[in-house]
Amino acid sequence: MINALVDTQKRTDDIEKRPSVDEVLARWKARADAYQYNPDKPHNYISLEEFGEKLLTSVSEKL
Repeated sequence: MINALVDTQKRTDDIEKRPSVDEVLARWKARADAYQYNPDKPHNYISLEEFGEKLLTSVSEKL
């Protein structure tokens, strides 16, 4: 049997820090507060059925 130890803490700068829930909520709130509604901006509304068809087509093309 081989006993091997791996130092996973050697390069801690490579480990991605996961944001806390409070950090994520603060970021979302800042984005929502900064949002400016523009009624003159054109919108592209589609039906749920059309969205489903586009989604299925996109997924089937990727497979």
